[in-house]
Amino acid sequence: YIHSVNCPSKETEMAPPQQRRGTISSFRRQKTSQWTRLVYHRIGVAQAAVFIFVIVITYHALKQRAGRGAIVQELIRQVSQIEGSGPIVAHLSSLSKETTTSNARTTKDVRMRALKWIEVDTYGNQYRENELVNLVQRYALAVLYFSTGGDETWNKCSRDLRSPCDDGDKESGITRFLSDTSSECRWYGVGCHENKIIWLDLTNINLHGTIMDELSLLPELQSLWLSENRNLGGTLAESIGELKQLQSISLFNTSIGGTIPERLFELGKLSSLRIYGSEFTGSIPSRVGEAKEMAWMWLHDNRLTGTIPREIANLSKLEGLTIHGNDVRKTTQEID
Repeated sequence: YIHSVNCPSKETEMAPPQQRRGTISSFRRQKTSQWTRLVYHRIGVAQAAVFIFVIVITYHALKQRAGRGAIVQELIRQVSQIEGSGPIVAHLSSLSKETTTSNARTTKDVRMRALKWIEVDTYGNQYRENELVNLVQRYALAVLYFSTGGDETWNKCSRDLRSPCDDGDKESGITRFLSDTSSECRWYGVGCHENKIIWLDLTNINLHGTIMDELSLLPELQSLWLSENRNLGGTLAESIGELKQLQSISLFNTSIGGTIPERLFELGKLSSLRIYGSEFTGSIPSRVGEAKEMAWMWLHDNRLTGTIPREIANLSKLEGLTIHGNDVRKTTQEID
């Protein structure tokens, strides 16, 4: 456009002043008109570019949202295959239908925070079709993390880089909890066998909060050690009975209370129960005699009441039992 504008000719410059002014005025109008068309053209191109940019961003956002929805549905499918997971499946299905616009770090619903984390979990999303990656395990651990103050109170290997961690030691293979670049089997405090979680050891790292039912989504768990966390409270849910492989439970020196779940003694492999120095109440369940493998049962310094159940005599492998520091009386019947 600029180069196509005609400059005043020599004849125009030699013309009388009045005629020359008219010719120059016409020239200026022509030049202004062409500049206007040029500006309008460029604005049109810019608007088109912005429009295309918005379309592309919207497309990728919708595609990403669809992908995340597929991951949540896959999580629900995997959870539904675990025995006794009905209530958890119902809760997940309800959450998946909600509009989750709140920030994952600020929402008060820890299950929602865990679900939103699963949606953006780089490792889980990239390798979710690989049999070595278990969405259920990652979700269960995410719920545990958020329900015990992971971002706010953990003093070791949380997502907060200010908390100390051995993740810089390549030989140890340890990574921070909720690392989205590694398997959950490499997270601090997690132990696996054949990519299935078999132990959790989060002793003395300043857990704040409660243990939620999602822990029952780890059916191969053999050892659960959450001791020396005074701000870990709530109760021990009956869903603990779904962990059929549990052999050792250590919850001593916590603020966990309520009654001792009867289903705890359905666990046929449980050999060690250390819950002393906590806030457990009520009586020792008579079903204690069903825990045939029980060798160590340390219940002292709680707020237990009632009498020592006679069924304890059925624990033929019992080597140690501590009940002092409670309001528990001896049974009126002799225990053989």
